[in-house]
Amino acid sequence: MTTRKSVLIISLLFTVGCAQHKTGERTVEVQRVFMHNPGVYSGMYVDSEKNVRVIGGYGATTLIIDIPEDRPMWVKETKFSDGIDSYWKYEFHVHSIKEVDGGGWNHGKFGSGQTSVVK
Repeated sequence: MTTRKSVLIISLLFTVGCAQHKTGERTVEVQRVFMHNPGVYSGMYVDSEKNVRVIGGYGATTLIIDIPEDRPMWVKETKFSDGIDSYWKYEFHVHSIKEVDGGGWNHGKFGSGQTSVVK
């Protein structure tokens, strides 16, 4: 096998193996939104069995201020996978930046704390 063919086959396998595919998506109405670190948000919601749940966290996160006051806030969660690893993308749709509360964070041996909201 020539070097040129080997490089082409390896490149093709790498490209196919690293391709990200959308593997799931859901939308959840949230009652509260927290900012843990810049770009790291989570939302609190109540599921169909009246259990309090949390959505969000680390992943590609966008905060969008586009919801009228009379409509519920919501989060769109999209899951991607390359067959080996998975990652999530979150879109938080809120009424106002004032709806975002401070959230806790933990950086292991580098410390932990609570994000304060600047008003």
